[in-house]
Amino acid sequence: MNAKGWMLIILVSLFLMVGAASASTIGDAVNAAPAGSTVTIDPGTTWKEHSITINKPITIIGKGVTIDCLNEGGAFRIISTSGVTLEGFEIINTPTEKSNDVKRAAAPARKEGEEHYDDGAVSLAPAITIAHAGNIVIKDVTITETSTGISIYNKHNAQIVSNPISGAIHTGIGISGGSTGITVAG
Repeated sequence: MNAKGWMLIILVSLFLMVGAASASTIGDAVNAAPAGSTVTIDPGTTWKEHSITINKPITIIGKGVTIDCLNEGGAFRIISTSGVTLEGFEIINTPTEKSNDVKRAAAPARKEGEEHYDDGAVSLAPAITIAHAGNIVIKDVTITETSTGISIYNKHNAQIVSNPISGAIHTGIGISGGSTGITVAG
């Protein structure tokens, strides 16, 4: 196969189909999908992406899909909605103190009198944040190298099932803020 054939294969694998439309990121696919739909991401792909906000009922299936957050933020933020299902993803490299120490060491030195200084560190966002939401299912999602795996705040009726979390520095699954009806299994 010639070089052009290989390039075509690589380019085709970087797009997601949402109905008749395509998207170049998981976030774009989620935004393009109508409420109540299912977005399925082809297995065997790695997406370098973070802070995907979900604010409508949707099912996102990523069996065999890795999301590399590049130590820049969590993968999914489920905010003020109900009826969301996440299934089958592997989430890696959410920010930790260790990754922030590396960023701080690489940042330029603070100049004398400098009022605002960016040391390169980022917020220690959980791999998955669920806030002010209901009827959420997180199933078969593997989370590694994170500060917090799944954070649930002021949330009602969630099923957190078969989600191995390793390398969590602070909390595997944190539940707070008046959350009720949370089932954690497997």
